[in-house]
Amino acid sequence: MPVVSCCITPTVKFYPLVGRCAVCVAAILCMLLSERSAGEVWNVSTPAELHFACEQTRPGDEIVIAPGTYQLTGTLTVHTSNLIIRGATGNRDDVVILGSGMNSADGARTAIEIYTFYVTIKDLTVSECYWHGIHFQNNANLARVSNVCTLNIGEHHMKGVRYTSSGVLEHCLFLQTKVRENDGVARPDNYLGGPDFLGARSWVIRDNMAMNINAAQPGLGDPGIFLWQEIIDCVTERNVIINCNKGIGYGNPSAGTLYHAEGGIIRSNFIVRGNDIGLELCYTKNVKVYNNTIYSENDNYFRSLHILDNTTIPTVNLDLRYNIIRGRILDNTRAGGWTSTGDIVGSTATPDWFVDPLNGDLHLTALATPAIDAAAPLIEVQQDADGDPRPTAAQSDVGADEYAPYAAGDSDFDGDVDLADAASLIGQMTGPVVPKVYHEYGGNVVMEAEHYSQKTDGSGSAEGSAWLFMTGYASRGDGLMRANPDAGVSVDAPYIESDAPHMSYSVEFSTAGTYYLWLRATAVSDASSDFHYGLDGVAVSSNQANSATAPDASFFVWQSLRDDGGRPTIVVPSPGPHTVDLWMREDGPFVDQLLLTTDASYTPVDPLETPQHAVAGGDLDGDGDVDLRDAALLAGNFSGSP
Repeated sequence: MPVVSCCITPTVKFYPLVGRCAVCVAAILCMLLSERSAGEVWNVSTPAELHFACEQTRPGDEIVIAPGTYQLTGTLTVHTSNLIIRGATGNRDDVVILGSGMNSADGARTAIEIYTFYVTIKDLTVSECYWHGIHFQNNANLARVSNVCTLNIGEHHMKGVRYTSSGVLEHCLFLQTKVRENDGVARPDNYLGGPDFLGARSWVIRDNMAMNINAAQPGLGDPGIFLWQEIIDCVTERNVIINCNKGIGYGNPSAGTLYHAEGGIIRSNFIVRGNDIGLELCYTKNVKVYNNTIYSENDNYFRSLHILDNTTIPTVNLDLRYNIIRGRILDNTRAGGWTSTGDIVGSTATPDWFVDPLNGDLHLTALATPAIDAAAPLIEVQQDADGDPRPTAAQSDVGADEYAPYAAGDSDFDGDVDLADAASLIGQMTGPVVPKVYHEYGGNVVMEAEHYSQKTDGSGSAEGSAWLFMTGYASRGDGLMRANPDAGVSVDAPYIESDAPHMSYSVEFSTAGTYYLWLRATAVSDASSDFHYGLDGVAVSSNQANSATAPDASFFVWQSLRDDGGRPTIVVPSPGPHTVDLWMREDGPFVDQLLLTTDASYTPVDPLETPQHAVAGGDLDGDGDVDLRDAALLAGNFSGSP
């Protein structure tokens, strides 16, 4: 990207702002899913330069903020789509953006307001705001906030108006270190919390921490993570909530007439209950709550988990599985509507089950024997609170943590790092590039499209077509793959294996049989939406009718559908190593994830990628080879026999 001074207006191609014209969501997607245009880099080092850059940027630009403290005189408003705002060093503590003050209404009451789509904010701190740290306004879809700290925010650390969609909030810290005063000036008393999103659609909130967010009066205030008023298909995972008034809330006890939460999943979170409720679920429909750990110091507290509805908005199909809930469940439903499978509730979980519970370390100890290996593996929960793969044995563990007592270097898993491990590693020494494979378990495997084991470009009738790696756009994992370009090329039998761009995925199957293929994919039009698929290099589909098709949709959607209306299936003839294959049929579609399941009735919500493992067990650092780095890791943990 070219670099410009903030004192000079850059000369770049003008793109009209979305707010100035009526642009349908599909047209927005079409623009976003083209290759990112090169823009300008705006290096700023003063508050005035930061304001100027926010006003002058164009789509594709990047604002890079030098280390320092930036006292705002007014709110930073973002009207430019496809924009990145980031701290220069990657350390969020180096760049601090200051508002008017947590308890002062004089100045920038909110630090940043976003009014358009595909804006990324990362690697900085927002502090001392009377209202909100970051406010997502209408059209703030496809936002990404990563590695941001919000500190001492007077209302909500982040606020989203109704119906923003497909955003990601990750690796952030929401922290309160001072008392929020009730001043009666321009905000309600005791009205504060962590991220608060109304009507959010398909947001992912993951790997964040919320600490000590509390109102002036104990027992009042909103949750550390709060989603309500018609949210749909949101994912809240791997977060840590410590001593907030409430932990996580899906729905608000103030009812209204519509469901507060439909679909979605809450999984693998650590919650240390503060003054009030640990997890609150109000007016929910088809919500999954899997493998969370909710800790209350008082094991008899009456609502560590609270479920609420009324006769107008009854709870429907609320599914609780394999959670540890220290304390009680308060059921304020009129007719149930929820189920509990394998949950450990009440006083069973004692403090010594956990490493340091009151400080938020809810990792299991060896004393948590009723929880260890006591849960059935779930396809929706293939990572624990740390992102580590689960299960590590035949069964999973109850709660958010998968107990792992072994030290790095213990390649034979006998509880020590000794000469036997060294001999095992030396025997496997291969040098670079040991291929990694997915391991199917329980009839399910989830693959990230970009984590292929082999990729080949098109040739012959598809010369010039290729799978292109792209990032962003609310994709899962590291990114997505596109069959590029969108030039009207299509390939059918007998030229699929020889000509079509191809990706293959190495899978170790333990279960033979018929698998149903799901794709998390999308397409700009029906003329560029089809994929061929197969096993071990041989295509199962042969023409348009039996090819797998992606929806002509606004965003990525899970779909298991052939062009002729049937289901795409792959028959795995025997257990053991196989390759799952995906070919371009038409150029233009986008694919984010692939899923194979033997369960014909299964519908994905937001399944995590099945962990990949190196073929060689001596790959201790997980980088795809067995080399001297692995030997050094083993030596560093060498302990001998116990």
